[in-house]
Amino acid sequence: MGLVLGAGAGSGARRGLATALNRRRRQHVNPLTAAHRAATPAPSTDAWRAAFPHGLDRPLHLDIGSHKGTVPGDRRRVMLPPPLTGTRSPLPCGAHRAGAFLHRLAAALPHYNHLGVEVRAPFVETALAHRPPAVADRVHFLVGNAYAEAIDRLFAHWPLAEVGPPLASVSILFPDPWLKARHHKRRVATAALAAALARWARPDAVLLFKSDVAEVAQAATDELGQPASGWAPLLPLTAAAPLHAADLAAAATLPPDVRTLLSVASERERVSPAMWVSVHHRRTP
Repeated sequence: MGLVLGAGAGSGARRGLATALNRRRRQHVNPLTAAHRAATPAPSTDAWRAAFPHGLDRPLHLDIGSHKGTVPGDRRRVMLPPPLTGTRSPLPCGAHRAGAFLHRLAAALPHYNHLGVEVRAPFVETALAHRPPAVADRVHFLVGNAYAEAIDRLFAHWPLAEVGPPLASVSILFPDPWLKARHHKRRVATAALAAALARWARPDAVLLFKSDVAEVAQAATDELGQPASGWAPLLPLTAAAPLHAADLAAAATLPPDVRTLLSVASERERVSPAMWVSVHHRRTP
């Protein structure tokens, strides 16, 4: 980037640095541009094996939009409640950083492989660079888009006949809301995307969606619940109190790995007083 701040740099220099960082890491980009639609790679089978050396037969969690991290400046430790995880286990938070959610999930679900797909390359660079050593061999990030054709391209060389479909769970957490009507077509949670995910999902796979915008959450839940999506509601759309998204009566019946996923995802909720969460499961073909 070529910006150096000396010891006596003032507010103007700091503003210049902030502006440069913001330019490099735009919070919202149009995923429908030609450049972003072409961003998703088609990793070879050997590349998949190199990314996940413990084996591709492990369940895979896919996180769509891996720019998520923790709350800026919050360096506390989150204690997950015993009803959700079976033990009261601390997870390190730290400052906001791309990929932090998937880093924590990999620590909580060590028997999974974890893949993050993010359309903005600088966030992917950060997420890869800050992988904790303890989970680096089961967490990987790729620059990629999230639409039906991109998902099919992503898994085009997955050894399906050898290890079966990869996806055991999918998370779409706090996607860009695109509130203006003319921008709704840019929203990531669509029936077409869900159908593509279902094609690569295991029979017992789950899909978690969360948002702090009620309109976005309702629209996404409607899309994901369409018969053509390949998914059916498992935990209906629910307004969840901060830090207790998984502490719902219906969640007690969910499989342990799904409860763990909900618990780790709930850490992000201290940003806003209102959250909406829904969980869907793979429809029986």
